[in-house]
Amino acid sequence: MSAKSQTESLKLRVENIGGIRTPLEVEFRKGLSVIKAPNATGKTSIIKGLEAIVGNVPPEDVLTDGEKEGKVILSYDGQEYTIKLYRVGIESVKSERDTTPPIYDPRTSLIAIALPENKILRKLNEGDIVFSDVLEELSNAEKYLTIVEAVRELIPEHKNRLRLLELDAKESERIKAQIEVLKERIQTIERELQELVESPEQKELSDRIAQLKNELQKKKSEKKELEKDLEEKKSLLREKEAELKKVRGEITDLEQKYPGLDFDSKDSWYKSQIEALEEKRSKETEPLLKKLYNEREAIIEQIKKLERGELERGKCPFCAETCPKYSDNLMQIRLNELEEEIQDAKAKDDEITKKIRELKAERDDVKRDRERLRGLKNRERRLVEEEIPELKREISKVEKEIENKEREVEKKQDEISELEKKLEIEKVEMQKERERKERTLDQLRDELSDLEGQSKDLDKKYEKGVEKTKRYELVVIEELTKLAEYFEERYTTEKTGAKKVFNESIRRVFERLGFGGFSKIEINKEDALEIYREGGTKTTPRKLSTSERITVGLILMISAYEAYLKDRVPIFVLDEVTLSYDPTRFKEIVNYLAERVPYLIITTVVPAEEREIRVEDTL
Repeated sequence: MSAKSQTESLKLRVENIGGIRTPLEVEFRKGLSVIKAPNATGKTSIIKGLEAIVGNVPPEDVLTDGEKEGKVILSYDGQEYTIKLYRVGIESVKSERDTTPPIYDPRTSLIAIALPENKILRKLNEGDIVFSDVLEELSNAEKYLTIVEAVRELIPEHKNRLRLLELDAKESERIKAQIEVLKERIQTIERELQELVESPEQKELSDRIAQLKNELQKKKSEKKELEKDLEEKKSLLREKEAELKKVRGEITDLEQKYPGLDFDSKDSWYKSQIEALEEKRSKETEPLLKKLYNEREAIIEQIKKLERGELERGKCPFCAETCPKYSDNLMQIRLNELEEEIQDAKAKDDEITKKIRELKAERDDVKRDRERLRGLKNRERRLVEEEIPELKREISKVEKEIENKEREVEKKQDEISELEKKLEIEKVEMQKERERKERTLDQLRDELSDLEGQSKDLDKKYEKGVEKTKRYELVVIEELTKLAEYFEERYTTEKTGAKKVFNESIRRVFERLGFGGFSKIEINKEDALEIYREGGTKTTPRKLSTSERITVGLILMISAYEAYLKDRVPIFVLDEVTLSYDPTRFKEIVNYLAERVPYLIITTVVPAEEREIRVEDTL
């Protein structure tokens, strides 16, 4: 359908697209539509959804992270068009359309959606002036380049086949046959020689010797394990004896520390001392401190009342009679005396508290020593009565087992020596039979010579087929070369034509907008972007200001849009990429597009207090 459709509006419904998880529907009326919303509320996600259904954007860049499915529904010209996105595995995302909308074009993303990641805008920001890839997308010439690459990849394969046929055809088959025959005959000879080397009797002796050697090795390993076990048990015995010595030493130390081991008397003494100190603190220091604190608070309150004028100086607050006791000087002197008395009382209380803590700690030490002594005596008993005697019995047992293993090893070694002597006699007797079999080997070599002659006959038959295959490969290489040259020519023609159309459109748009600061913008013969300032000075994107790079980028996009999408896609989008743009040029761009694009969509940021997304017809 033409972009000149009579449709007055198009609606877009998105779900799980970008940052928008819950379904959201927006309507764009003909003319200017401004999406207003704070940052990070879904403006760009709406544009991504629109781009997904009318353009070509990777589905993994559209589907909301962590969601399995999402969709975009476009209502246009009385019809609905849906694209579904669904996650396959961990990273892959697929898309599926019910019907392609008439305003779809894969080039929309390149030249009608001015997002920050737009290829043209990104090239200018990065200082990239090579526009071959842009021309390929605009002209669809890349499909020819793909065909050329595929065809060129086939040519070396066929050339390699031809080379192998020319160099190795005769030799490969003959050598292959000869090798196979040689392998077969060699295997036969080796099997026969193996039989001659070892008779059934010899094999039986060899097997018995091998068995005895395995048994001998096993016995040695068992003996080694027993010796290792013996050493471990002796080491453990030494550790137990050292532990016993240490335990007894600790017991002696504790017995010397507590003569007569009268722990209960010690504990009772500490208990009585602690209780006496706690009683003294509760009856003497604590009541005294409480009394002093209360008197201090009362005097402080009287002083405050005098300062506020609530009491008459020198008058009793109860009977209103003159009383020296309530003079300012006397109350302050008493307050100072109280502070000293409080400090003295606190010092006494702290000293009692400290002494109680020390006594409790000493009492706890006595309790721990009593439990420790009990544990040490139990440990001494187990070591003396159980663990050390048991270890000594186990050591004696292992030593006897080692002696038995030594006798078994000597017996096996004697048996092996006798069998090896018998085997040597058998080998001497077999040598004569071996010589007879070796004569048979000469006969087999004669048979091999006959088979080599037969292999040559097969090579002659094979050569007839080689010539036919060579002719076929030559024809294939020639046809593939012609095909590649044809599509290379088509690729060049399409891209050159696209460049011409693009440059003509750039000149028209540039002249109509009439921006100052530049005299010419075009793509040269080498597909490189050339920018000339007023006065004819050539410059590069890296030397342009941010505003100038955006200006050039938008001129290129608008030029491409007018050349390729004007009658196909009625949409042009300016996203937040224009935030840093020159206001005057931006207004001229907007006015220019508004006259030529049925649906001009712009996003803009509003304060964070305005949380909802709005679509209005003014900036």
